[in-house]
Amino acid sequence: MSRILVVEDEANLRLLYRNELEIEGYEVSDVGTGADALKILEYEKIDAVVLDLRLPDVYGLQLLNDMLSQRRNLPIIINTAYDQFREDFHSWGAEAFYDTTLEAPFKGNMDIGKLERCIAEFGAEKIPFCMITVTNNTGGGQPVAMANIRAVKTTLQEYGIPLVIDACRFAENAYFIHERENGYRGKTLLEIAQEMFSYADAAIWKSSPSV
Repeated sequence: MSRILVVEDEANLRLLYRNELEIEGYEVSDVGTGADALKILEYEKIDAVVLDLRLPDVYGLQLLNDMLSQRRNLPIIINTAYDQFREDFHSWGAEAFYDTTLEAPFKGNMDIGKLERCIAEFGAEKIPFCMITVTNNTGGGQPVAMANIRAVKTTLQEYGIPLVIDACRFAENAYFIHERENGYRGKTLLEIAQEMFSYADAAIWKSSPSV
């Protein structure tokens, strides 16, 4: 039976998660601090983690990094009301990988050379994952080519770094690929979106209140 670790500082929410997960047939360990979570991860066989970002002793993204340092392929689900965490993700690379001055159909493309230099500088073991946003918000909402997503995935695979897609406006990105990238005019937007996500190890999406 799979065991889930719930990391949540509010006791009532921990109880709720425990009850719901146990009904679904999971074993559950629950803790209220990052320190306790790392101890559990060290001594128990944990198959997945549900993680809150607002904890009393550690910032949740730092804890996520520490967990993945122990268990590189551990599935971690972020469950939080703190909606600024994506901007924190974008800052982890400590360097911009996009050139918005280019006259090009896909200005949101990641610079593969800079990505490789970043990995060499910081070390793959210190990079829990790499994120691409489609379309690319940090690059002014510009689209990302399928060929670029594929190249990023190939590069990351060499170092064992997962690729996370922030599916911010994936439908619009699929449309731009259909209109601008060779070889995709004959594909549906659904087929294009499915190929995009086939390169991802994980994906996140936050809906707006109007959706």
